[in-house]
Amino acid sequence: MNEKTFVSERRGDWDRLAVLASRAELSVNALSGKEIREFARLYRAACRDLAFVRTRSTNATMERFLNDLVGRSHTTLYQHPRKPLLPGLLNALLDSCRAIRRRWAFVGVSIGLFSISAALTNGVLTRNSELIERLVPREMLANIEQWKTKKLQENDPEGSTVATSFYIVNNTMATVTAAAGGLTFGLMTVYGLYENGAILGALYSQMKTVHGEALLVTSLLPHGVTELGGIFISSAGGLLLGWALIAPGRRSRSRSIRAAAKDAMSLMILGIVMIWIAAPIEAWVSFSKTVPPAFKVAFGLFTLLAWTAAFLLGGREKLPRSA
Repeated sequence: MNEKTFVSERRGDWDRLAVLASRAELSVNALSGKEIREFARLYRAACRDLAFVRTRSTNATMERFLNDLVGRSHTTLYQHPRKPLLPGLLNALLDSCRAIRRRWAFVGVSIGLFSISAALTNGVLTRNSELIERLVPREMLANIEQWKTKKLQENDPEGSTVATSFYIVNNTMATVTAAAGGLTFGLMTVYGLYENGAILGALYSQMKTVHGEALLVTSLLPHGVTELGGIFISSAGGLLLGWALIAPGRRSRSRSIRAAAKDAMSLMILGIVMIWIAAPIEAWVSFSKTVPPAFKVAFGLFTLLAWTAAFLLGGREKLPRSA
């Protein structure tokens, strides 16, 4: 073959294909209908050129150039269509609801570990409150003492906004840590559930000493359903990963992890979303003394029903109507 003639005849189409591929990399919608048809035609021609060069030429540089051009064009032409942001987020949340139903046992274990820790800590401290320093992190003791004053906050917009940001950052880290703890064979996830349960159990036992149980419940219920739900669900993802490492069955541990990773990621994403939803509720409603306790209780029960319905029904296929 006469390479010089071949390149001079085909170079214009290659350059045009490269231009169209660059414009279409973010989205094929950047091209008009006419340009898409031109793109497909030039792509097919470049494929023929590549096959021709591979069989009729020893020019490795030209072969690499055409191979890169064809590969880039193929990726652009056959990329999955990008969904709009909101529908994409909705689909991700529906996938998370499906994951909850598939992995309900891990969610149940997560709730059970937390509840057992809370109940045991409350029982122990009810009998001997001096053991509190051994059962809960030292940095939480001052927070518990503040609770015992039974003082709620004023509705300060600036303070509530700052608190919302703090809750989002702090609780998101806790949620991610709970899920990632699965890579330690679930040990860090289990410890996180124990620690959070122990803190709540210790807090309840101490509030009983000042007859503040009702205040505690009404202050935690509005955001607690969503926040704890997020922690339980994310922790279920961590337990799932841990179990994939502990009992991989006939698979290798790496393959077992990959098989469980999709559901674990879905559970973690939903947990983070729930934490973000809970943060402004905690900052603006839960600890505000201007919000009536009855409203707080009603709001908490409503969120419990709403999340339960979402988990049970979200992402289910609609049955066709009978004729």
